[in-house]
Amino acid sequence: MIKLLKKQDTVWQFPLPKRFVWNTHPVMIQLLFFVTLGVGMPSWIYRFDNTAALPDLGISYLFLLALLFFLLILTLVWKLFNKSWERLGLPDIHYIVGHFKTLDLWQQILLYWLSFALIFLAAIGSLIAIY
Repeated sequence: MIKLLKKQDTVWQFPLPKRFVWNTHPVMIQLLFFVTLGVGMPSWIYRFDNTAALPDLGISYLFLLALLFFLLILTLVWKLFNKSWERLGLPDIHYIVGHFKTLDLWQQILLYWLSFALIFLAAIGSLIAIY
């Protein structure tokens, strides 16, 4: 809801909205870079060689589809994990995370590595399922 500040000479003055600074967020900068790269790449390549052929755009769409499929599966697994965690009556996840620091360093590194490996394998499985 807009609040009116004051009335001067029958002209209403409204407060200015907050400035939306989209270019400072790192994700937006990367997105802008990739869009610029994707749009400008054909003209850059054809400046060097007129007979150059670009890769088929279907490959990039398949990669995007695989990425979306991976994120969908990751969300589904997270929700199933939380539901099963509650039903099994296991301790709260914050309790477990709080005691993570009490582990030895090699145990912490091993858990980080295993988590990364599982997510990486899920991403590869998504790519294999799409292709």
